[in-house]
Order: sequence, then structure tokens, then C-alpha cells
Amino acid sequence: MSQTTKSVVIKFVAVCIIASLPLGARASEQRTFWPDGFSGAVSLTFDDGMPTQLENAIPLLDRYGIKASFYVNPNYSIDWEKNIPAWSRVVDRGHELGNHTDRHTCSCRHTFGNNSSFCLERIKLADIAGVIDAGSVALKKTFTGSLVDRSFAYPCYESFVGEGTGRRSYVPEVAMRYRTARAGDHRSNAPLTANLAYLGSYSVDERTYEQTATFIEREIAKGRWVILTFHGVSGDWLSVDAVYLERILRLLQLNSKRIWTAPLFTISQYIERRRETHPLRRQN
Repeated sequence: MSQTTKSVVIKFVAVCIIASLPLGARASEQRTFWPDGFSGAVSLTFDDGMPTQLENAIPLLDRYGIKASFYVNPNYSIDWEKNIPAWSRVVDRGHELGNHTDRHTCSCRHTFGNNSSFCLERIKLADIAGVIDAGSVALKKTFTGSLVDRSFAYPCYESFVGEGTGRRSYVPEVAMRYRTARAGDHRSNAPLTANLAYLGSYSVDERTYEQTATFIEREIAKGRWVILTFHGVSGDWLSVDAVYLERILRLLQLNSKRIWTAPLFTISQYIERRRETHPLRRQN
């Protein structure tokens, strides 16, 4: 048997052994994925470019020294032009500013869309690609920085256009433009296998603080990446109280030696690099 063949056999046996491990052991292996002894990771994301995020979330984040990702709708978010200087300061402080399209296009079934003709069931892939690109162009024209327009968040967590036999996923359109994109589904992400163009997240406005804290602890114990999605903070829509956010930040600060908290793109970029060298990568 040649040396190359021996190497292939050894790797194949190793993969088989890993695949046969109980879930607890495999979770332990996944925890070795993270840097500096971290057990898992958390990203805080905020959608729709709301004024209450500027007024209430940013001061708390800065107080606790935690960086987050903000997904805005250029020329569509409330008081967009007025708040551009404030969003520029958000970027300067090391937070991420990502694309949420320039029209926040969602399903026709949502009442807040006022039955607009430009809703997901009534448009085509080229149309959704257009609003994604328009958001990207506006971000790049208005802001500078390494964490500007590096990731995408699906409006309303929805990722389709058309209906019936004409329904199509627009995840490929996003993946051609962004290496990282966040959806919903109240799920965490396994770092070795997660689809980076369609990441799961946990909507905090639908859960109590206790439920959110339990979710974080349970998923970090599995070595996973938890992405929390916020909207309004003590105001606007889908709001949580600022006290709720501060309790989350305090939890993350107290556990900062075992939970890595960073913007979405920062963690995604690490995952891409780490996947190339992690011993379990060939399993997937």
C-alpha cells in the first residue's frame, strides 16, 4: 500500500469514528472550533435602522464594550437622511452596518406593506436583486469602513419571490453578492455546517429575557453560534425594553471568557477560515 493510500485510509477511518461519536462528544469537538477557549459565539443584530436603536441600543452597547450588526434600509428607514451622521458614528465605533435592501420588501400577506404591488409574491428574481443592489450602492456611497455592506439580512426573514409553481428562492441571488446573510427560524448555527448565506437567528421580541438567556446557554453548550435579532428598543416596532437589552449585555459580559460576542461578519469571516483547518471539516 502506497503512503498516499495509507493517508487516505487513515483519514477515512478518523471520519467514521467521529461520525459515530455520541452527540455530546461531537458537541465537545465543535467547541474546539472557536478561538481562545471560547465555547461558542453570539452576534447581536438590529433590523430596520430604527431611531430607538441609535437612542437606546448604541449607548448600552458602547457602555458594555460590545459590538453589534445593524441592518438598515438606505433611503427607506425612518429619518434616514437626518440620521446619516449618527449612523456614521455607529460605524466609527466599530459596529457593523449591513444591507437590508432599500425597500424592505416582504410578503404581500403582511399588513404593514399596505398591500403594495411590490411585495414578494408579485415580483421576480430580477426585482429583488435590484433592491438588494440599490441598498448596497447607497451604503457604499454614504459610508466607509471595513464593516460596511459586508453582510445581508433578509427582510421579514423571508427568502422567496413569486408564488405557487412560480415560487423561487432568492438565496442564490444573495449568495452571489454576500458571503454572509442572516434569516430567522429561531435556530442557532453549527459552525461547521451552517449555510453562511442563510443563517438562523432568534427573534428576541417574541421571547422573554429568561427564554432568551436559556436559549443562549443551551446552544453555547453545544458549541454553536447564536444570532439574536432585535428591532425597536424601548420604542418603534417589535420592541423590547432597554432593560431587556441591558440584561442580555450583562449576561454576555459576565461570560465573556467563554462566549465570543462579535458582529455577524466578523464571526462569519472567522468561520470561513477555520473550516479549512478544523479536523472535522472533511466530515461535512
